[in-house]
Amino acid sequence: MNFSIQHQLTQKEYRQLSFTLTYQKWFIILVNALALVYLVLLIITKGSIWNNDTSSFGVAVVVLSVWYPIAILIGVNRNYKSNYRLNEEITYSFSDEGYSVTGESFNSQLNWEKVYKVKIIKGWILLYSNSRIASLIKVGAEDENNVEILKAFLKNGNFKAKLKW
Repeated sequence: MNFSIQHQLTQKEYRQLSFTLTYQKWFIILVNALALVYLVLLIITKGSIWNNDTSSFGVAVVVLSVWYPIAILIGVNRNYKSNYRLNEEITYSFSDEGYSVTGESFNSQLNWEKVYKVKIIKGWILLYSNSRIASLIKVGAEDENNVEILKAFLKNGNFKAKLKW
């Protein structure tokens, strides 16, 4: 297995990935579902549940469901502007021993034994070095065959990494 993927991450792609990853979490889905239920009940009852004991809970859930996308936008903009390596053109080279990440201002080699988690979602490969930090690899349609090769390699290998796809 030897292949490379080269890509320059845009702020729009970074924002879309952040929203995708956030809205896959069960807690975020639950908060949004509860906010929707509360708003529907508020409309159906013509506001009569407003003076109920549940109104403060409902308002908190609605505020959270509105705050999450705003917080994501603020965080994405701040992170993208402050991390110059995010918007460099980066080449990811994969081999049986590990993978290398090469940008305009950095170069690193990582072996598969130290990968914490590999998550493959539509259009992306996320290689986590720990529970919070990942290499964000945008995958195009021309790379789908390489993604399948990578999946087979990781699945058949004896790695400790969590595999999700």
